[in-house]
Amino acid sequence: MAKKNSTLKIYRLLLTLTYMLTIIVGSMMNLKNSSKFKFVNLDKAIHFLVYSVFCLLVFDTIKQYNFKEELKIAILFTIAFGIVIEFFQYLFTINRKFELLDIFANILGIITMAVIINLSKKNKK
Repeated sequence: MAKKNSTLKIYRLLLTLTYMLTIIVGSMMNLKNSSKFKFVNLDKAIHFLVYSVFCLLVFDTIKQYNFKEELKIAILFTIAFGIVIEFFQYLFTINRKFELLDIFANILGIITMAVIINLSKKNKK
């Protein structure tokens, strides 16, 4: 049973790290010609969804390692990660830029997921 739990921990960690890498790559790519359909603020909805899922993955990974305050850690980590990514876009790309509204959408997704997680934890008690 201990080996199964250890394997599950590694799987969840790798899943979260892969998701992080996907966010990094997606955030640094030139997406100027990527979509023929232009929806107003579609990218903000994508930020919301990507970071809400990211918060859930980080929370689930941290929980496997029995940290206290795992939800607070997940919230702070994912918010910080999103802000760093926005600065990296400004510093290291030509076609991407720093946007406060992206950070706001990230935080809104993170907080929404944190509320869902918190409600789920309360319902399990």
